[in-house]
Amino acid sequence: MIRYTIHFIVIMQENNVSMQKQITLFKKTLENYLPRQIKNAEELSNYLSNSIFLISVGSNDYLYNYLQSQYYNSGELYDMDKFGDILMLELQKQLKVLYNLGARKMLVFDLGPIGCFPLVHNKIEGKVSCLKELNTMITVFNGKLYYMLMDLTSLLDGTTLVVAQTYKLIYDMILNPFTYGLKNGTNPCCIVEQKGKKLCVPEMLPCQDRNSNLFWDSFHLTEAAYKIIVNKCLNDSSICTRLSMKPDRAGQPGRRPNAIFCCCSILILAFIFPIHYF
Repeated sequence: MIRYTIHFIVIMQENNVSMQKQITLFKKTLENYLPRQIKNAEELSNYLSNSIFLISVGSNDYLYNYLQSQYYNSGELYDMDKFGDILMLELQKQLKVLYNLGARKMLVFDLGPIGCFPLVHNKIEGKVSCLKELNTMITVFNGKLYYMLMDLTSLLDGTTLVVAQTYKLIYDMILNPFTYGLKNGTNPCCIVEQKGKKLCVPEMLPCQDRNSNLFWDSFHLTEAAYKIIVNKCLNDSSICTRLSMKPDRAGQPGRRPNAIFCCCSILILAFIFPIHYF
């Protein structure tokens, strides 16, 4: 199994590592490195078509673009609805590029309730634990994402798209961590930076019980949290919904897919999913 991932990317191309740049790097991998491991073009095509492409992107476009008025003017140029449309157009374009490179199985995550993440709620004064305005932006994005993916199923022949709707799940994990075997749904496990991106301070010890926290730093979830999300995704169709499926040929058992590409703005573990989804 091959895993391919870049951390901290965006959909738009103004800052950070854009999704387009990451796919360009992936294309170079296909052209220059995979042929060394896979014998011929037909075998490579089969490998790609049986691979799962994990896509989780969009949150940084809000946190480090739309809401950064001192650096970018997108918040002045567009309301939340129009900005969501712009992100959908670019994301759809990049998913089509992945399709043309051979992707046929894609798992696309919606965005979590970022307005409740430590990065945001630690700045809020008073008893309010979530920034409602930011969560509203995210729900607008998530709604557009679902219908964009639905439209895409009719455009990309032979593609299986699964949408992971994790917003409500993560929100409930924040409010009721004990329900999920966690002890802390609000505070980071590590000591975070006071400035910058609020990531873990290097060489500082994290919390002793890393499996008890929902958040690793001010924005990223812990491995324990992702295990919960994956388990829900595998066993709860209200979390992970298959939007299309191309059935196997009669008499041909389904092949277990490979996890090969992970396009992430947050840290996600690459898992092999059972064939009932793909």
